Amino acid sequence: MNKTEMIRTVALFLIFTYFLIGASLFLDKLELNNDEATIGMAALCLITPEAPTYRSRLMHGGCAISSEHKGAVASFPAALVLLLFGKSVFNFRFVQVLFSLGSLACIYYVCSRHLGRMAGMFTVFLLAVNSTFIRVTRIGNMKDEVIQIFLFWLGLALIQLFLERKKRFFLSTAAFIFGVALWQKLMFLGYLLGFLAAFLVFGRKSYQFLKTRIFKARRDIAVFAAAFAAGCAPLLVYNICHRWPTIADIFGSFDGPSARAHAEGWNNLNFLHNLALRFHGLNKMLGGNNVPDAMFSRGNAFNLLFFYIALGAVLLYLFLGKKNPIAKNKVWFLLISYSALLLLSAFIPDSGAFDPSHVIILLPAIQIVQAIFLSLVIIYAARRAWAYLIIASMLLPYSYSEFVIIKNILLFQKNGKIVSLSFTRRLVGYLEKQNIKEVFCFDNRLLASIDFLSELRIITWGFNVSENDFWGHPLYATGVPGHMKITVESVYEYQLKGMNPFYMIRNRYNDFSESGFQRLKKLIERDHKQLTLMEVFTNEVKNLYLEIYRVQDHAGAGL
Repeated sequence: MNKTEMIRTVALFLIFTYFLIGASLFLDKLELNNDEATIGMAALCLITPEAPTYRSRLMHGGCAISSEHKGAVASFPAALVLLLFGKSVFNFRFVQVLFSLGSLACIYYVCSRHLGRMAGMFTVFLLAVNSTFIRVTRIGNMKDEVIQIFLFWLGLALIQLFLERKKRFFLSTAAFIFGVALWQKLMFLGYLLGFLAAFLVFGRKSYQFLKTRIFKARRDIAVFAAAFAAGCAPLLVYNICHRWPTIADIFGSFDGPSARAHAEGWNNLNFLHNLALRFHGLNKMLGGNNVPDAMFSRGNAFNLLFFYIALGAVLLYLFLGKKNPIAKNKVWFLLISYSALLLLSAFIPDSGAFDPSHVIILLPAIQIVQAIFLSLVIIYAARRAWAYLIIASMLLPYSYSEFVIIKNILLFQKNGKIVSLSFTRRLVGYLEKQNIKEVFCFDNRLLASIDFLSELRIITWGFNVSENDFWGHPLYATGVPGHMKITVESVYEYQLKGMNPFYMIRNRYNDFSESGFQRLKKLIERDHKQLTLMEVFTNEVKNLYLEIYRVQDHAGAGL
């Protein structure tokens, strides 16, 4: 190993170490999001298949499919880690940190091969210190983009190994990984279509590639197709058994907005408006303001300016540059494929809400553009000293502002300025101390968290945000006939009424919880049952004012 390689290795080690610290510090302080905990529940179900029914409350396809556009891939590595190292929030979340570390390694490998080691080094540095990437990694089980980025770049790295070593094992593994990514979430189709668009734009060159490579490698094509089908087999089987709901969901999204999507301002027919919202989300991400804890940061305006300067410089290089130190066709391929991905992201296969944080799928293309710009500065600078001065003027403000954002977020989490796990643990501890085995809960933010952290049973899994958005099939509401609509009244009449006593959690700061509680209270008073307030739990930062009640017959109250 020569001096240059040693410096490069040390630099990579420091970059990865910084990211590891930023992504894992105080990882068990932040409150467990309901989406995260649902994956944790699925992981526990994989470890103990004989677990009670409420542990396996995954919609539609059990542990394989959680909806028409999303699979439960993340639960499998989570199950392995929880099995080996025990059930804890830190172990559960650390899986996503490992995914992002893997992404950094794969990104460096692919970029250094195609754009040069200098560009590869700049890319992983810019991504590793990026506050958005670090923060989304910390809540990776809540954000599917983390595993999507990892699977995509892992597949690209395996294809690169195939091209270098000519071993079909790497090609088939890459195809399988792409299939798994499509199973994980349908938005991966955007990656595949984006690369197909870039491939077609090259026109004649693409045809020559097909003629010289693909047509002479039919066995490779067959292996790739078979491995890809194997990777997304759960999605295929689910669609075959359920009359292709994923395809219907995709095409149905272009017929017009659903009631929920319309209420939240989302309409797939209004493409330009949706695309404008995507660009707004992109600018928010560049400014560090589009992840759930962004309210505690002032953003990073310099990163926004840095990206657009870099993008402009790279485009000038592509159109006017006479030299070709960084292969222009590869840069064009990157820009076209990710631009197509951005355009496709303006369509939502699901009829749900628009989430600006979904533009996280554009990472690391943003950092690659910035890295190409920095590499070109060094290549074209008349004097190396001037090049280093320009690079320092870009990287130092960028790194410092990103560091400040991460430092503020970590301090908020450490000091309990946001809802910490201690809040839910206190709640769970009280319920267990009172020997309460089952509890009815309206507030969706608590359901899976309580379930993951304890052995308590959440009766019917409560409601999400309204009766029209009930989480799960009605059969999970024990005692409620399958043909009946799930309402507060039906749950009470067919399930809660026969339980003596039953316990419930009310959140005074949640409109639906308050409405549901008042309706339930009328039924309790109608049946002359006793409603007793047992304990109150409050959190000033987030709107949580929880009251635990016991409901029982008057005869039982005197026992």
